[in-house]
Amino acid sequence: MVKQQKAKRGVSIARTFLLGLIAATSLILPMAPAHAQYSGQTLTVASFGGNIDNVYRKAMAGFEQKFGVTIRWVPGTTSENAAKVAATRNRPEYDVVMLDDVVREGASRIGLLAKLDLAIMTNYDDLRPEAKFTTNDSVPIGFNFTGFFFNKDEFQKRNWSPPRSWSDIFRPEFCHSMGMLSPSVSYTLNLLVLLAGGDIDKVPESIAKLAKLRGCVATLEPSSAKLEEKIQLGEYLVGVHGSVRVLPLAQAGYPVRFTIPDEGTALSSTTAGPVAGGNERLAQEFLNWIISPQAQKVLLEEAFYIPVNKTVDVPQSLLQLGMPSPELLGKTIKINGDVIAKKRRDWTRRVERELSP
Repeated sequence: MVKQQKAKRGVSIARTFLLGLIAATSLILPMAPAHAQYSGQTLTVASFGGNIDNVYRKAMAGFEQKFGVTIRWVPGTTSENAAKVAATRNRPEYDVVMLDDVVREGASRIGLLAKLDLAIMTNYDDLRPEAKFTTNDSVPIGFNFTGFFFNKDEFQKRNWSPPRSWSDIFRPEFCHSMGMLSPSVSYTLNLLVLLAGGDIDKVPESIAKLAKLRGCVATLEPSSAKLEEKIQLGEYLVGVHGSVRVLPLAQAGYPVRFTIPDEGTALSSTTAGPVAGGNERLAQEFLNWIISPQAQKVLLEEAFYIPVNKTVDVPQSLLQLGMPSPELLGKTIKINGDVIAKKRRDWTRRVERELSP
């Protein structure tokens, strides 16, 4: 009996020692976090290049550090990004693809994007209603509005009132001061639909109206960069452009402001989706991070995107520069991206024909 008691006491002491050793070891070597499974991996993102990628890098720096991964950014236009993903769909070379609204709808329709995993996408519930696509295979990372830019100093000197309606592009005093992009750029495509009151079937009537501007618009600028160069030089005092393109100029000190007409505007967004067959789990983590409050604040302050995360507020300092309030999301006109994509080339040619000297 005594021997049995001693044996039991020995087992108890050994067990206590072992449990103590395990506890002490756990303090020195904590259990690896769940995201350690991604450590050392590379995530390839089809992006846009230029300064906007620098903003994305800043927004995602914490993600790379937390997950121990490297993001490889591959620049291209939205159409090029979709084409690259489509060309490699049998052996995916990309994990995340960034697109605009129009191209995203086509990419979704042909199955280039994987469904969102809401078990990973823990920030999904904080998205604004307008940021939740019915296809459930991508998310917008920031909103952008089409509106007017105007030179506030010159408007004061000339006693011009800021534009308040889309029809203000025909105001006689704006002749020779109006800056417009080619319809190959989305902002002018949006203008055509907005002049038609949101009715795509009436866009041909909008294009016909543009004939009034013949001789007033010297050039349909081929790119946003070219338009912005002339805005800075004071060659264009008013015109149609995007909020994410005008606001950086205002913040940099140029006397330009952004405004949305009373009729409302078209809502655009930059979107990101997990590529079907790519590193889908890590891609989901990427998407979850880029819609998180910390990343959204960077995209707001550095790229002037309207946040898609409803917990992130737009500061008063940006609102004073003309940044649209998120409350305006309810006044936006939804534009059918598929129809736009099919009509784009024809509309571009017709606009060029109407405005040619």
